[in-house]
Amino acid sequence: MELMYRINVGGRKVTPFNDTLWRTWLPDDDHFLKTLDGSSADKAYFTSVIREVGPDNVYNTDRVGNVMSWGFPVSTGYKYLIQMHFCAIASKSLGLLYFNVYINQNLAYKDFDVNRVKIDTIS
Repeated sequence: MELMYRINVGGRKVTPFNDTLWRTWLPDDDHFLKTLDGSSADKAYFTSVIREVGPDNVYNTDRVGNVMSWGFPVSTGYKYLIQMHFCAIASKSLGLLYFNVYINQNLAYKDFDVNRVKIDTIS
């Protein structure tokens, strides 16, 4: 399996020196296509994260908007594993943040609720 993209949404480049697993996380600016009423900012939401998932620098930034789109060019004729990490920081109570996830213009998840698929807890 070959890694195609590791993206820090709304944040800066994170070098292997700043990641416990020596990974590089690139800013999403080159892949971000559009947003409606959106912004990105550096924000310290968490005091610690699970280091194997991502460093603090990845989870201390965000991008907020009503409709957001990214584009990642890939070669045809191959199968790709898409792994997305979500952090429910925008809603003030459970059950208020739903969104649709499209992959290659096809609906992959309708009314996706981050709070219902929580696997790891960040404190």
